[in-house]
Amino acid sequence: QQEVIDTTLSEFDRQQSIGRQGIGQQAIQSGAFGGGREGVQLAEYDANSLMKRAQAQAGMSQSGYQNAQQHYHNYKHNKV
Repeated sequence: QQEVIDTTLSEFDRQQSIGRQGIGQQAIQSGAFGGGREGVQLAEYDANSLMKRAQAQAGMSQSGYQNAQQHYHNYKHNKV
């Protein structure tokens, strides 16, 4: 399970980096590179990305826990 979580989060981080680059490119095209607007956009993007990353990680962990719990119950039922 940890390998799946690590791979998923690695891809999430890659996509987040691409999104940040897009914000920088937009700022360059509009002549606002390094300005306050770019900083605010990046901060909002990062905050939203971190929240989504945490939700994804929590969801995968919860799913793994439920799966393990189900296997345990099946094992106990079959053992009796």
